[in-house]
Amino acid sequence: MTSKEMIGVVVTVDDAHRSGIEDVARALATAGLRGGTVLAMAGIVTGKAPATKLAALANVEGVVAVERDGQMQAL
Repeated sequence: MTSKEMIGVVVTVDDAHRSGIEDVARALATAGLRGGTVLAMAGIVTGKAPATKLAALANVEGVVAVERDGQMQAL
């Protein structure tokens, strides 16, 4: 994986920032998240970012976790 290769990420927002999740999403975009989709009811923002930006995403105020988006398979 190159440093510029984009990976899918799922960002979990803490309960205290859910009402301002759009602000958190804008801060995530500034930190490197692209194509962000806000799932306000779940407190999640999804998108793509370079692997080198994961730490910057995790440091955004209101972020609880940044995880790589994984493939899911039905059983």
